[in-house]
Amino acid sequence: MIPVVDCRRRLSLWKLSAVAVFTLAAIIAQLLSTSPALSQQPEPQSANHAALVKQIGDDRYAVREQAARTLLEAGESAQTALRAGLADEDPQRRRSCRRILAQVASATVRQRLDSVNPDELPGIEWMSELPGWDRYARIIGTDRSSRQLFLDMQKQEPALFASLEDPEGYLLEQARRILGEEIPFVTSLDLHGILTDRMLTHNDAVVIYHTQQFPARCF
Repeated sequence: MIPVVDCRRRLSLWKLSAVAVFTLAAIIAQLLSTSPALSQQPEPQSANHAALVKQIGDDRYAVREQAARTLLEAGESAQTALRAGLADEDPQRRRSCRRILAQVASATVRQRLDSVNPDELPGIEWMSELPGWDRYARIIGTDRSSRQLFLDMQKQEPALFASLEDPEGYLLEQARRILGEEIPFVTSLDLHGILTDRMLTHNDAVVIYHTQQFPARCF
């Protein structure tokens, strides 16, 4: 005899199975969303850096200085929060973020130089991330002795190489480091002037003249 299949009973079993699957999926989703280890929560350190970026726009000088100092000490780990601060609506905060990022970049170069093993000469790819390498490589070369000379020069005169690509910006950066954040810096240029990110970072204002007002013309 051929067995008779009860379609209604099979349909009921399918419905029960579907309900069980959906229920299990809902439970798993709930566990994933509430689990501290798996939920997408911001890291405490990142949240702290973001709070410090907010503080560098504070009305109180002491708060701004402390926040800037802490971000600089954090170094590369604070770069994400600082880059986000470049889009902040507060001009003071944007400017401070640019300055701290520039200082972090300089400190990073210094750390890279200090970390070099004396018995191992870095390759061209490593050298290419140091300021001044492209010009040096075109003029001097990239062989082993040239790379060793470049590395020795970087270690002895890092400020000199940092100023090669943008001497005006480097001058403003050093003046800002010595004089502090509270003194306003204003630069005047004629239409031949070249503005760089570093110059804009360390200036409070830039005035453009159709003809530069040279001191000799003031008398």
